Amino acid sequence: MAHGPGPLASGPGGRAGHPTPTPTSAVAETVPPAADRPTTHTRPTVTNSAAAGVPRRGRAAAHGGDSDMRTERAQDSEPPPRTAAAPEEAPPGRPGQDAARPGLDGLPRQGGRGAGGGDGPEAVVMLLHGGREAGLEAPPPWNLPGLRMRPFGRSIARATRGHDVRLTAVRYTHRGWNGTREDPLRDARRALDAVAEAYGEVPVILVGHSMGGRAALRAAGHPLVRGVVGLAPWCPPGDPVTQLAGRSVVLLHSDRDHTTSPLASQTTATRARRAGARTCSVTIRGSDHAMLRRAPVWHRLTADLVTGLLGHGPLPPAVDAALRLPPGTSGPEGNLDLDRITGPHDAR
Repeated sequence: MAHGPGPLASGPGGRAGHPTPTPTSAVAETVPPAADRPTTHTRPTVTNSAAAGVPRRGRAAAHGGDSDMRTERAQDSEPPPRTAAAPEEAPPGRPGQDAARPGLDGLPRQGGRGAGGGDGPEAVVMLLHGGREAGLEAPPPWNLPGLRMRPFGRSIARATRGHDVRLTAVRYTHRGWNGTREDPLRDARRALDAVAEAYGEVPVILVGHSMGGRAALRAAGHPLVRGVVGLAPWCPPGDPVTQLAGRSVVLLHSDRDHTTSPLASQTTATRARRAGARTCSVTIRGSDHAMLRRAPVWHRLTADLVTGLLGHGPLPPAVDAALRLPPGTSGPEGNLDLDRITGPHDAR
């Protein structure tokens, strides 16, 4: 089950690189597709968002400015979701592993190795998992919000195969957003600085779930960031959007999400468009905050969006049209219903 950020209502919740050293606290870690992984390998660590499972509704949070999120109970004792080719993987925090390879080099290698052959990748995709509204402790090795992002990593790695795209994940120093500390945002910015130090001016796409979606949107002002794919993002009404100007932003949300607000995603997309971003929101009906119901749809659409934003494939036509809307546009043109813009095979 996914872990949500403790108390959040339009916030997170849920229940459940290659070489070159960089700061370890917020470093990215690579998530290879199953076919590319050796039999003994390290497991990708992912960041805060809601992990695996249907979140339980909790009482409304009573934490100042972030009280628009619902309180969720952590379900650390629950087993991670079973996905193909994941059982044999070792925990990300295995003793000695990270110490031996600090920074970007301390993360498992990504999938997408292919044509490039140069010193650095042609692009980077950075995953940010969910978390809690408050929590100063470090995420545990088997962190369900992080584990929930692994299938997304595998889908993206398969979709970018043949291109030299580095897939990484941000390591959080703390489990919670923690008010004005904004810890995941600091971690995301450090990870982006680490990518810049390692690879130079390489384009980055951020993919964030729940609290990780909020961190991705806030960190999008970094010079490397070209686009954001938000998965059930936590979008408090007072969060800034001017940093999204010039970026492509697609926010996916279930209409049955009881942890973060689908309406807040639509409102954020409209506000960001007015601020100069290319934006679109997509409703995935009948799913949940942890993205377990209709999981294949989430994985496939996210991979299509990433490859489209990188220019490695076409974007879904309706999404492409929405991203081209003029800044003042609001309403249904930019707020799409997945079941109305895709074929029957995507309705599952």
